[in-house]
Amino acid sequence: MDEHAIKILFSKVLQQTASEEEKRKLALYLRDHDIANTAEELLPFEEWEAAMGGPLPKALRTGIPARILPVRKFYRKSLWYAAAVAVLLVTGLLMLRVYRLDKAGRMLYTTSRTTGKQIRLPDGSTVYLNADSRVQFSEDAHERSVVLHGEAFFDIVQQASKPFVVKSGNVQTTVLGTSFNIKAYPDENSISVAVKTGKVSVSARYPVLKKDSTIFLEAGQQAVYGNRDHLFALSPVDTAAICGWQENRFVFEDACLGDICKTLGRQYGVQFQLKDPALSRCIYSTTFNQLTLAEALEKLTLLGDLQFELQGKTVIVKGEPCHPL
Repeated sequence: MDEHAIKILFSKVLQQTASEEEKRKLALYLRDHDIANTAEELLPFEEWEAAMGGPLPKALRTGIPARILPVRKFYRKSLWYAAAVAVLLVTGLLMLRVYRLDKAGRMLYTTSRTTGKQIRLPDGSTVYLNADSRVQFSEDAHERSVVLHGEAFFDIVQQASKPFVVKSGNVQTTVLGTSFNIKAYPDENSISVAVKTGKVSVSARYPVLKKDSTIFLEAGQQAVYGNRDHLFALSPVDTAAICGWQENRFVFEDACLGDICKTLGRQYGVQFQLKDPALSRCIYSTTFNQLTLAEALEKLTLLGDLQFELQGKTVIVKGEPCHPL
């Protein structure tokens, strides 16, 4: 891009009139010139986000322009260019960096360990990304594709000629237009797909037979894929509870304590430490409705012989191991 084209993109981003494709072009340009990456090394992206809606920290207002501008001699050639880069970094990068670009040029959206976010994809689809999650989005003439690590609720815009495919671990979910939730954290033993509206097909590789297994889910249905046995388990699901995590509501049905602790740990930004690993296999059914951490721990103590002790950001779990069926 020549200098005039970059000026126009800078202006549109700062005035919040840039399209997704224009923001993507500028993000790609900044990445290729090390500007965006250098900014993130100086302050993590979470600190840029935290500055939204309030006064910018002094390091953002003064330190970053002084340290960024000398990165490339190219920027010294034009006083306007230097000023534009400084202004973009201080006021525009917050908006621009809603997503990043990976090495393949795919859009990469991420969340922090404790905070989720709502994002809008270039095709108009909406994704509600849970904490400690990320999605990579790409699109070509035949398909819209997302790679998910973590948990997300998708509200997909229908395009009959271009299906929307979500790849999460060994599971692939294909839709045309619907809303559904996928939970696929790498440290958990299963991947779940729950449909709120519409219909999806869910496929996974069955290594024993060396072929794919495909099932179809409609609204109010859920499939849980075991990463160990490579089998699907189907069950009905309350559509109101599918995306309850967006409002700090969680429904656990026959869930092991280990998975409950992982979910609550992400929600409240704490680490659960089970004194006896056998406790993780205990099975419980419970609901948390907009509870504080202290209230959630108190409710857990009512489920069985469990004690919880909060030490800083760590929750120590004690109790007698149970013997789930």
